[in-house]
Amino acid sequence: MSLFFLSAFIYNPTHRSFPLNPKGKVNRMGHLFKKEDIPNMITFFRGAAAVAVVILLMTSWTGRWTLSFWLFFLACLSDFFDGYLARRLKAQSKLGAFLDPLFDKALVLPLLVIFVPLKIIPAFVLILLFARDVAVSLLRSYLAKRGVSLPADILAKWKAVWQMTMLGFILGHMCWPAAWGFREAAFISGWVALFFSLVSAWGYFYRFFTVSSVKK
Repeated sequence: MSLFFLSAFIYNPTHRSFPLNPKGKVNRMGHLFKKEDIPNMITFFRGAAAVAVVILLMTSWTGRWTLSFWLFFLACLSDFFDGYLARRLKAQSKLGAFLDPLFDKALVLPLLVIFVPLKIIPAFVLILLFARDVAVSLLRSYLAKRGVSLPADILAKWKAVWQMTMLGFILGHMCWPAAWGFREAAFISGWVALFFSLVSAWGYFYRFFTVSSVKK
């Protein structure tokens, strides 16, 4: 259904616009979205997919793991394409910059919470990752109130990539438990994700103290 919805907004090269725009006003061509809105649409798809995966995993439906795996896979792909298209179309926006990391967390943290009681992920991994995200979010909010921006660095992006990789392998193992490699890959990628999470947190605090000393 989500793919059908997205297909309804395929870019029309003749009109150079989409049926909707953020203000909801009809333009002269009789359409509403502009092509610059595509990145945010993809980001919203990731948020919707994150919610759908959580709802699916809370049911007892036999096909929940398989559908969750493919939805999660598409959501992870969207994390690449929304940023790529935003740069390609020169459509970076404050809304996209705000929603992108928010929906990344919505895609990762609820799954960690679900997997801990199932004894798929150790509780200390959830505690460390959650504490890291809370600390970094508070730090960025503190600086934002003082007019200082602290954008995500490359280490934070690798942290998100490895967290999604770990969860993808876990979902793959739950779909095909007899297949070799999913469990082992999830174990390795989990430790790599934890490493990047802690290192990137140190990077944020290092930049924070650097900025604070310059401000003084």
